[in-house]
Amino acid sequence: MWSVADFEVLEKRFPKDYRPPMYHALYLAYYGTYSKEYDFGPVLRLLERASNINPSAALPYYYVGYEYVFWWNWRHDDEGAIQLCEAERC
Repeated sequence: MWSVADFEVLEKRFPKDYRPPMYHALYLAYYGTYSKEYDFGPVLRLLERASNINPSAALPYYYVGYEYVFWWNWRHDDEGAIQLCEAERC
């Protein structure tokens, strides 16, 4: 099982690779999304760091947009999230 410490080691070992901070952000986002009080600031900072390391990589930008569009709306609009869930049949 991965842990935050594993991602920190990867980031130190490969400082010029954008993937370790991006995967670290995805790990934090996945395990923090089940709480409306979760602070997505660290996730967004890690994704920003990943995009700064490799500005031509599209995935960090995609995941920043995903965090803003999906999770931010879910946290701030319960009725909209319920409608979205019903439309997706979840």
